[in-house]
Amino acid sequence: QSLLFRRKRFCRFTVAGGVRLDSDNVHVRVDRVEGGVSVDGRTLALRPTLVVAGSDRLTLTGETRVGGPSAGYDASVAGRLDSATLGAWFPTIPRSTGVLTVSGRLTGAPAQPRFMVQASTEGLDWREFRLSKTTADAVLTREGVRIDRLLTAVGAGRVHGSGTVSFRKADPSRVALAFTNVRTADLRRAFPAPGS
Repeated sequence: QSLLFRRKRFCRFTVAGGVRLDSDNVHVRVDRVEGGVSVDGRTLALRPTLVVAGSDRLTLTGETRVGGPSAGYDASVAGRLDSATLGAWFPTIPRSTGVLTVSGRLTGAPAQPRFMVQASTEGLDWREFRLSKTTADAVLTREGVRIDRLLTAVGAGRVHGSGTVSFRKADPSRVALAFTNVRTADLRRAFPAPGS
């Protein structure tokens, strides 16, 4: 199938009934999408477009090229996202509670999208762990998450991390952590032993 518009056109749109995007490891549900799009040949350019999922708001801008060998994405994303929403969208990511401020760029072909993201939070509960004032740079693909930089506060100290989290059960996940000026008592409060 090919899609080609021979004249440049612009329109505003609203999708009020919800949108679903599903694949093996991705189940995105949004309640409302509204914004503008211009179409030129096979290129769809998003003007600031609002994506609403519950109380979460994300803004999208950028381009999508449809059909042909250069089909793919080049779009920016920014907004605030509840980590529970993120966990519902990507079920293989361990569930957490907290609000993330995110910005990033979606690139790549439709079959191999890449989302380069910067995220920060004032507080995040992940499993039995409590993370405060955390920032991270990561790349999400269909295969998993590559964490290029993770920085979180533990008491008056800092924890730096990097590694990979695989979406495939057969592939191992590996994360390396380095501790700076972290007291043992603060570490125990942030990362309690199971059953404590």
